[in-house]
Amino acid sequence: MRGLLWVLGLFALAVGISLAANVNDGYLLLVVPPYRGEISLNLAIIVLFLVFFLVYALVRAAALTLSLPRKVSEFRERRAREKALALLGDSVRLLFEGRYERALKSAAKAHVATPAAEMPAALVAARAAFALGDFARMREWLDRAVQSKRGREASGASLMLEAEMLLEASRFPEAAEVLARLRESSRESAAALRLELRAQQGCGNQGEVDRIVRRLKKHGVAAEAPAAVEPVDITGESAAR
Repeated sequence: MRGLLWVLGLFALAVGISLAANVNDGYLLLVVPPYRGEISLNLAIIVLFLVFFLVYALVRAAALTLSLPRKVSEFRERRAREKALALLGDSVRLLFEGRYERALKSAAKAHVATPAAEMPAALVAARAAFALGDFARMREWLDRAVQSKRGREASGASLMLEAEMLLEASRFPEAAEVLARLRESSRESAAALRLELRAQQGCGNQGEVDRIVRRLKKHGVAAEAPAAVEPVDITGESAAR
C-alpha cells in the first residue's frame, strides 16, 4: 500500500511540474563577459537538479570508497567472532560428551580467534584439562582466563576449578584456603559450599562442617559425606588420556 502511494505521489508531482513548465515563460540570462547566453527557466531548473544529483552521487561514491577499509575490517572481525563462537560451542559440546582432548583443542582455537572468546574458551580448556588429569595445562589455561580482558569475571570460576583440583589431590587445607578466598570475592553458592564441605571434612574441622551443613540446608541441598579419594600428583601432566 505504501509503495502504491509513493507511485501515485510521483505521478502527481510529474503532472504538476509539467503544468507549471507549460505556463512558465521565464528565461535565465547568463552573462560572462564578453559572452552572454540565454536559456529557458525550465531548462535551468532541470540542469540544476541534474547537477545536484550528480554531485550527490559523486560524494556518496567517494564516501563509500573511503569507508571500504573500515567495512572490510568490520567484516573480518564479524567472521572471526562467528568462527570463535562456533568453535566455542563445539568445545562445550565435546566437553559434555566426554571427548576432553578434542574439547581442549577446539577451545584453544576459539581462544586465539577473537578477544571476545578468550575468557570463556580458556575456562572450557581448563575444565577439559582438569578432566584429563593434566593439571599443568589446567593451571596454564586458568592463568590465561584471568589475564584476559574479562579476567575479573573468570576469577570465581578459576578459584572453583583450582579448589576441585586440590580436593582431587587430597590437599584439603589448601582447598579450604582457596574456597575462603572465593567466599570473600563472590556470592555464596551451593556448589562452592559442597566443595568447602569436602575440604573441611578432610581437614577434620567438625565445627566448620556443621556450619556448612546448615548453610546447605538453607539452600535446600542435602549434604552427604564425600567418598574417599586417593591423592593425585598435580605438579605435572597425567599420562592418562
